[in-house]
Amino acid sequence: RLAGVLRKLGGGDHALAAEAYFFEYVSELVTRTIDRYQERTRAQVEATATDMFLKLIRDPEGYQGIRIGRNYSVDLVGQRGPSMKTSEGGRQLIALSLIGALKLAAVRGGPVVLDSPLARLDREHRENVLNSWVPELGSQAILLVQSGELTEDQARAIMGNRIGQAYRIYRPNDDPEEA
Repeated sequence: RLAGVLRKLGGGDHALAAEAYFFEYVSELVTRTIDRYQERTRAQVEATATDMFLKLIRDPEGYQGIRIGRNYSVDLVGQRGPSMKTSEGGRQLIALSLIGALKLAAVRGGPVVLDSPLARLDREHRENVLNSWVPELGSQAILLVQSGELTEDQARAIMGNRIGQAYRIYRPNDDPEEA
């Protein structure tokens, strides 16, 4: 292929033409490789997020899963088609599923740190998150929960010995500046 291109150039500098062609070829190759990697990763995150979501909800038969578009838009797909509407709690479960899937797809590991991850969820979904979602994240998950989300006793009853460390932040005089 290179020889054919060089023949068409005629009397020009063949070394310069070969170098230009080579760099154009490498640029196209790198672009296609990145595109394939992005698509493969998008599909992997979509499949993992769907699996996580279906484990967290009450009625997995009512959903096909989560779809991530080429522009990275996120839709909840029901049995009747895409773009299902859902509650704030449902959106929270979708977000947690995406966070978990991105964590698992990451090249480098690390802890997941979430503030108020259970706030919009009822007790059953909170238990599903703590029993199903948190263990899939790996060995480090830091959840900053409010007392209205989960009490210490509830956390211990649900998670048992999977709690590595628990801290309580006290606010003397109800002043957040003095926490």
